[in-house]
Amino acid sequence: MPRLLTLCVALAAAGVVGFSSACAVESTERVDDRVASPHGAAVQVDYATASAVPPGFVSIERGRSTHPLRVSDGRMLHGNSTGPNAASYVATDLSPARVTRIGATVSFTGDDDASIALLVSAAPVPENESQPAPHAAVHFVARRAGWSYAIWEAGDASQTVLGQGTYQTAFDRDGARFEIELAGDRAKVYLPDATSIVFSDPRIAEFAGGWATWELYEASAGTAPASFRELWVS
Repeated sequence: MPRLLTLCVALAAAGVVGFSSACAVESTERVDDRVASPHGAAVQVDYATASAVPPGFVSIERGRSTHPLRVSDGRMLHGNSTGPNAASYVATDLSPARVTRIGATVSFTGDDDASIALLVSAAPVPENESQPAPHAAVHFVARRAGWSYAIWEAGDASQTVLGQGTYQTAFDRDGARFEIELAGDRAKVYLPDATSIVFSDPRIAEFAGGWATWELYEASAGTAPASFRELWVS
C-alpha cells in the first residue's frame, strides 16, 4: 500500500515542507519536540515479550515474502520480498471508539527501500488486494531516509500526500519511534529525530475510524524488510 503517487504533493528537502495552493491543507512549521513513546497507550505490544500476533489483532498477507509475519529476536517481520508490492499487515479494531493515536518502534536494519506504514481507517484493509482500499485518515509511510503523510479516499488508486520530508538528525535505526496523534481535522506526526509537524485537513476527521493497522512493505523483489519492535494505539 505505501506509494508516492499523489494528487496534492508536498515537496520536501532537508525537512522543509511545501504545499500546492490548490490543496485545502494547512501545516505548522516542523519543530523540535519529544520522541514518540507508547506510555499511556490503551493497547501496547512489545515484541521483546510477545511471541506472536496478539489476541484481538488480525494479520493479512499478500503472499510475496519468503515467509509470513512472525516474531524473531524481539521483532515482528516477514521474509525478504519475492515479488513487487510485497506487504503484510497487522491490525486491531477499537470501534466504536475512534483511534486518537497510533505508533510504532521500528527497526530499519533491512534494505534502504524497505518501508513501514501506519494506517487509521473506519474499515479494515481488505484481505483481497483487488478490493478497494477503505477511507484512511492516516497513511503514514517511513523509510530509513524519509517519511510521508497522506490520506486515502476509498476506492481511489492513489493517495493525497499532505507532507513528506527527510530526518533532520541521526537517530537509532534499530529503535526508531513514530507516532501520529489525531484530534478532529488535525494530525500531529512525531518523528524519530525528535521533531514534529501538524497537518490540518477536513478529510482527516471525515476518514478517521476505529481501525489501526501496521504494515511492512517492499516495492520490489529481493528486498530485506524493516521490522516492528513495538506497536501501540489508543
